[in-house]
Amino acid sequence: MAAQETQPFTVVRVPANHACASIVGTAAAAALLSAGLSDSRSNEARCVIEALCLDAVLRCSESPEDEPTIQLTVEVKSDGVSLRLHDRGLPIAPNRSAIRRAKQLAAAGCVDHLTVIGVSPDGPTADVFVAFPPATGPTLATAVPSLDEVVLAPADEVVTFRRMVPGDSEAFALLAFRCYGYDYKRSAYIPDDIDDQLRDHTRLAGIAENEAGEMIGHISYQRVRPGGSVLHGGAGMVDPRYRKRGLLGSIGTSLHALIADEDVVGMIGEPVMVHTVTQKQAHILGYDTGVFLNWSNPRRVAGFDDVDVGGRVSVLCAFIPLAEIPHRDLYPPPAAVKHLAAVIASSGLDRSLHEPVAPLDRDATCIVLSDTDPGTGIAKFEVIQSGFDLIDRIIELLDDALAGGSPVVILDLPLSEPSIGWCAAGVGELGFVFAALLPECAVDGDILRLQYVVDLNHDSSGWKIHSPTTVDLVASIVEDVHLWHDRQSASRRSRIHEWRQHVLDD
Repeated sequence: MAAQETQPFTVVRVPANHACASIVGTAAAAALLSAGLSDSRSNEARCVIEALCLDAVLRCSESPEDEPTIQLTVEVKSDGVSLRLHDRGLPIAPNRSAIRRAKQLAAAGCVDHLTVIGVSPDGPTADVFVAFPPATGPTLATAVPSLDEVVLAPADEVVTFRRMVPGDSEAFALLAFRCYGYDYKRSAYIPDDIDDQLRDHTRLAGIAENEAGEMIGHISYQRVRPGGSVLHGGAGMVDPRYRKRGLLGSIGTSLHALIADEDVVGMIGEPVMVHTVTQKQAHILGYDTGVFLNWSNPRRVAGFDDVDVGGRVSVLCAFIPLAEIPHRDLYPPPAAVKHLAAVIASSGLDRSLHEPVAPLDRDATCIVLSDTDPGTGIAKFEVIQSGFDLIDRIIELLDDALAGGSPVVILDLPLSEPSIGWCAAGVGELGFVFAALLPECAVDGDILRLQYVVDLNHDSSGWKIHSPTTVDLVASIVEDVHLWHDRQSASRRSRIHEWRQHVLDD
């Protein structure tokens, strides 16, 4: 895919303030889309541009100009799109977190090239390049034909099922391309990584092959953590030529038999809420333990033929036990007790809730891992060890994630640690609300997943929820999100009112 070359043109020039990042990022994504890049690729580049803008804002705080601006220039070339950010700020910002994030996103593949020049005759510049997909393949317009345009394979063709093994990843990349074009997860097109996951049993997958040896169907499960006993379920796809013949179910049945001897006690699934089919399937053996709000792009899940693919969707969290689940003692922060109690009661899990205790070692510091998905922008914080400084560390990471444009931030807490609820008390005041209980997903015991949702503005009237208890749980969580945002808005209005009165009285 390639667009006709153009002369460089200025897309936008905006004042260098904290509101400019989203404006410039949106303009950059729009320019990439109009040049022919996919929605997912444009959004990945947007994350890099916004991080660069935030760095520029910090540098422009001491600009030689009275009203410093940030300018975005775009040039469409034969092999891709070049984007240049230019400003007149300091060469280096006092806080380097934004530029580090931009470079990390670039290294993760969100753009194909990033160059940052702090000193130049005209001022600091950052050059971003996003390449067009290889011209040898079909364009997106033809890569994913509708079922009406597909020539279906003969109904009596012999299909075989087997476990996916290292060396199958290139065939999997071709299958993903036939099913989704360039719009599937980028990880599917990195064969070495997938082979490594198959080799160390982090990924457990089954495939279907036709008589010619082509991979025509696939289902894979991912261990929630390396060496863990719970799988994250259900990335499945079927070649358009072989759909509507129950192939996905057959692959799943085959895979379950093939992994029967693996150390697996349960599976986490994410049933969609546009219909109840996947929910009912999960409820045959399992139960809902929460909801992930604004979780994914609709094109990545089934059932969105009539839904605007530009938005985000919410999904339920379901747990399917595959072996006996042991008893666990849980020590949650106060804000999560109500929802945890409801999940435990509806699921029948053998769990006991306890008051958390202060850590014995007052000098111990917390350990928190942080990661951001380059495709969705969702940030994830995983607490490995609690400490008196845990809330301060969460605040620091949350500020960075929000400054980087993350639409959702998730926080995972190990519930079997007696001091975790004490150290994490107050997360509700930061905007985190209950997401889900993830049984047996910690190193030892359960994980409490909390979520910070930046903007819950989608219409939930189309949600379809199978379980009445889940309806109540989801409604309560959504209410918590709205109440927190309402409190923040009221607090801002109050502060402004007090300031105005003070100034006017003076």
